[in-house]
Amino acid sequence: MRIGAIGALVISLAITPALAAKIGNVRFASVPIMDKIVLKLIDRKADIHLFFKKTDIIRSKYRNYTVESDASDVADQGNRIAAIQFSTYGVASGVGRSDFHEVVKCAFVDTQSGQFLFESDAQMCDGEWKKPTLWQDSSGRHLDFEKLPK
Repeated sequence: MRIGAIGALVISLAITPALAAKIGNVRFASVPIMDKIVLKLIDRKADIHLFFKKTDIIRSKYRNYTVESDASDVADQGNRIAAIQFSTYGVASGVGRSDFHEVVKCAFVDTQSGQFLFESDAQMCDGEWKKPTLWQDSSGRHLDFEKLPK
């Protein structure tokens, strides 16, 4: 059993973007973490990134991030626009000390075009689609994608 779990971990870390879970045209892919300082401070060896074709959708905005949402949960939204939770992170170094910090966020992504449409606090991802372009979070806030500036 232990060998099977280790084998599954090795396979999950070695997955290439072409073999990752796919929602519409957006792929969830495991990307190895190369920063040795980060690797010392966290207990994972890879991040989950979002790709459209060969482009990492969020990387242009954040150097270090990992998707927190499970691909099956995103697929279950059944919408062209998907609410996806992710964390940005970094390492603050001081005299003889390094501290890991992260911030949980929410992104709305068009799963057909791969366009990063909107970013908000993590609370915004706790909600539901009222219409294909109208999201309501659990506190009652609405996000109407038809009214967002292009």
